[in-house]
Amino acid sequence: MSDIRFQKGLNIPMEGRPDPHVVDVDAPSRVALCPPDYPDLKFRLVVEQGETVAAGQPVLQAKQYPEIKLVSPTAGQVAEINRGARRALLSVVIEKTDGGEAVQGLAFSADRLANESGDVIKSAILAGGLWPLIRSKPLARTAVPSDQPAAILVSCMETGPLQAQPGVILQNKTEELALGLQALSRLTAGSVHVTFPKGSAQPSLPEGGRFELHTFSGPHPAGDAETQINFCCPPGPGQKVWYLRASDAALIGELLKTGLTPTHRTVAIVGTGIAKPAYYRCLAGAPLSHLIQAAGSTTRPVRPIGGSVFTGRTLDLDGFMSGPANTLLLLPDDVQRKFMGWTYPGISAFSIHRLFVSKLVPFNRYDLDTSINGGFRAMVPIGSYEKVVNSDIEPVFLLRAILAEDIEEMVNLGLLEISQEEAALCTFVCPSKLNFSEALQQGWAQYEREF
Repeated sequence: MSDIRFQKGLNIPMEGRPDPHVVDVDAPSRVALCPPDYPDLKFRLVVEQGETVAAGQPVLQAKQYPEIKLVSPTAGQVAEINRGARRALLSVVIEKTDGGEAVQGLAFSADRLANESGDVIKSAILAGGLWPLIRSKPLARTAVPSDQPAAILVSCMETGPLQAQPGVILQNKTEELALGLQALSRLTAGSVHVTFPKGSAQPSLPEGGRFELHTFSGPHPAGDAETQINFCCPPGPGQKVWYLRASDAALIGELLKTGLTPTHRTVAIVGTGIAKPAYYRCLAGAPLSHLIQAAGSTTRPVRPIGGSVFTGRTLDLDGFMSGPANTLLLLPDDVQRKFMGWTYPGISAFSIHRLFVSKLVPFNRYDLDTSINGGFRAMVPIGSYEKVVNSDIEPVFLLRAILAEDIEEMVNLGLLEISQEEAALCTFVCPSKLNFSEALQQGWAQYEREF
């Protein structure tokens, strides 16, 4: 077991942490599947408006990989098919009905999983609609089912600001997590790397599998699976390493244990834009209004973000919960420009630099909002990026190569090594307000086009 400590990074002490207890929420009358939750996939419909569907029945199918499907979390009727620009699918809304049918798939015991072929297990995960939870590095894309990963990494920790903690979500899920890990070990000829925080209890591992344990400590992104791969099992030339969260592995274990697609999710609703931050268990794809009502809304204008505050997707208040996310952040959006704000002592302001009086209060928590606190300007390389990037790369030169569209130079400088969370941290601390995350996506898109 290896012990890895991050010396660089940044913990952002935001207000609005959730209480560590789970509240059950009544089932909503409607749920939805939202293709924009999976930006690297394009979907086509396999149902029609007005059609009756069973829980676990395929509703959407990926165009590039038809075996990847999104399934209905409940029995009901397809009530709406919403499209956006160029007829892109935005959501498929399903009206819930009581007493509907559910699609029964294959169920596996622990003994059967240990001896089952990887193709059978892969087919069961695909049929249950959970395959998009598995990601692939490099490029942070949905794993391609036909690929053979060099290794798989499962992260049992989270260090991002206000992110849902696996210890709460995985309560009473020990058996499901073990089954999920056992199934994942059948999908690779390499090892399954399991990471967890230093000083915490070691996850229970199934017997007979190829598992490696790693402990991580230090500031964010120490708990980010995509970053951890660089230190546990970096992919070689032409190789892929798959990764997912422990909560997602437990969902896969639940699917394989029962043969039924898991219909509920535990979501941490957090932030100062909510009255009662806590963990809420509800149907997958529930309306945001339904969840916000359960958590107690405030009068402040908010921006809902599904997933990480750095890399999550901005949602609509009249929309639905993001499918792969287990955190809903209500970030205050009431930004007010302060007159001569640069003269303020900054008692309630946060910065990575020693610019404000708040730096003298190390355990203070901050009510951060959507303001970028400044304007765009020329790149000022003062070492801000290097303070938050642990991967062995030169982030400033990488950003310049991406902006110059020099594909050979950006690959040599670490385009395939840097993670989305590291790029987002660079965006957060950038004195020039440059969007490193957006540039990284452009660099990855160029790499896919040319290679």
